[in-house]
Amino acid sequence: MHSTCCHSESPATAATRAHSSRPGFTLIEILAALLVIALLIGILSVGFTALTRQANSSATLQDLTTIRNAVTHFKNEFGFLPPLVVDGSGDRVDRMDMPVPSIDVYDYLDRDAGDAATAAAYLRNESLTEPAEQDRWSVYSIAYYLAGALDASIDGVEGVGYRKPRTDGTFEARGREYVPALDAGTGGGVELRQRGDDLTEGDVVVVDRFGTPYRYYRWLHEEMIGSQADLNIPAILGSPDDNPELLSAQFAIVSAGRNMVFGTEDIMELRTALNSDSSDSDAMVRAAAAADNVVEVGK
Repeated sequence: MHSTCCHSESPATAATRAHSSRPGFTLIEILAALLVIALLIGILSVGFTALTRQANSSATLQDLTTIRNAVTHFKNEFGFLPPLVVDGSGDRVDRMDMPVPSIDVYDYLDRDAGDAATAAAYLRNESLTEPAEQDRWSVYSIAYYLAGALDASIDGVEGVGYRKPRTDGTFEARGREYVPALDAGTGGGVELRQRGDDLTEGDVVVVDRFGTPYRYYRWLHEEMIGSQADLNIPAILGSPDDNPELLSAQFAIVSAGRNMVFGTEDIMELRTALNSDSSDSDAMVRAAAAADNVVEVGK
């Protein structure tokens, strides 16, 4: 009589068989997983970029508020807004009757009516000289009249500070010395930067946190006549429909933001700066350039 002997598997053999019978990932499943991971990374990247832009915009707005408050302090101290140094056309207009080239309605209150009309026309953005378009802004006024960065031969004080400024842009030759309304220290978003080799040339500006000089805008505020008004507001500042403060504003501080262009520059310069597509219209390029602008107004 024969007996049947049953042989049992060892534990190692059983584990090997179970492992070999377990299904693996297919190529499609692996590709799907990679696609999901890529989508998640893309979503997180967009969100991080948006948060970064929002943080930069908020920080820039705080810097602009600081400058706006300095302008208000200047006005409260001296009774007029800082003069507008003429460089809205890209080149400052040299005037032989004053060491600092400035133009402002205040300049001509005690002079003849023709000069007053010329100043008013400038602040209304009317054609005066070539080039015809004057946009009523300066990158120098903040450094000159708020940060006290001019040479002593002009503002009367060695180093940071100045003597009493006049409405025509010049300074008193003697008398009290004033501490600047704006502390333009190093770093951050309110930094004083010298662009030339000699401060007596006045080539010194206050730059934002991306290294672009702030623009100080001035214009003549026109009163409302019924429901109609020609407010003469520079286009770069937007519409009173979107920013009601513009209805009573008399000045503005503008930062170009991260892209470092304002949108009013030469169109070829803007296309190069933004690396825009050749099919984009000029209006699209200018809108994209201005999208980063941060504006703060005051009166």
